[in-house]
Amino acid sequence: MRKSVHHKNIMAMICLTLLCALMLCGFGSYQEGAQRVFDEADLLSETEEQVIQQEIEVRIQKLSMDIIVVTIDDAYGKSAMNYADDYYDEHGFGYGDSYGPGILFLLDMDNRELYISTAGEAISKFTDGEIDQMLDEIYYWASEGSWYDACMEFVEQVDQYADNEEISQNGYYDKDTDTFVEYTEEELRALRRKEAMARILSPGSILSKMGLAMIIGAVAVLIMRINVNRNTVPGGRVYMKAGSDRILQQFDHKTNTTVTKRHIPRNNTSSGTRSGGGGGGHSSVHRSSSGRSHGGGGRKF
Repeated sequence: MRKSVHHKNIMAMICLTLLCALMLCGFGSYQEGAQRVFDEADLLSETEEQVIQQEIEVRIQKLSMDIIVVTIDDAYGKSAMNYADDYYDEHGFGYGDSYGPGILFLLDMDNRELYISTAGEAISKFTDGEIDQMLDEIYYWASEGSWYDACMEFVEQVDQYADNEEISQNGYYDKDTDTFVEYTEEELRALRRKEAMARILSPGSILSKMGLAMIIGAVAVLIMRINVNRNTVPGGRVYMKAGSDRILQQFDHKTNTTVTKRHIPRNNTSSGTRSGGGGGGHSSVHRSSSGRSHGGGGRKF
């Protein structure tokens, strides 16, 4: 009897240990229905929060990526970038686990700045150029004081850019080390060759080239057929007066040359003041105060 009780106690301890381990592994990671809208600046009504939360949940399931919206009126002396990164880390956000892909939008009323922080594989997914374009759209609503529309625009922009095939061209996120690994020059060349070959050999490219070749061939055959069936016409000399085809010799004399140079200014105006990020298909990466890798960018409003 004692052996049976002892055996049951051991099994109970094992089950409890496994349960605790599972809970710890899942701590902070996204679970269906978990809060993802944190309106600490009280900029949204309850109904608006619920709508944004519902839209986020749909996108999380669709994109397999954690999505968070935060509003604050006190950054406690931190920059918008540092606050967004620390908020993400301290809450253990991330799809699947705390190192899973995720993106956070901070509406910072203290620093008057919009900031987007990416983590995990989302660093590679959202390039600096894409984040800049997202902020362009969000800035319009923020500058109008339409905070609900600004948050909804963020969610829609995440859906748009996360669902395309573009990824960072300067490196990739390594989950094992939580590091964004920069490509070497040799790796970049190999990647570009691979992408070029993929574009050339893609079904769409092959079909378009075949279609163009068929059109050119059909036009060439049609022209030849017209030329064969066309009646011959007399030469032009039949209608010319004798002796009228003499060529008169003429000369053009170059007198001088004047070159005028004029500088054409480029239009580089843009809305708001940008912070963080770079451009194009690259992803800029930095470390938060906790040592985690983050990408992202911001815009003053």
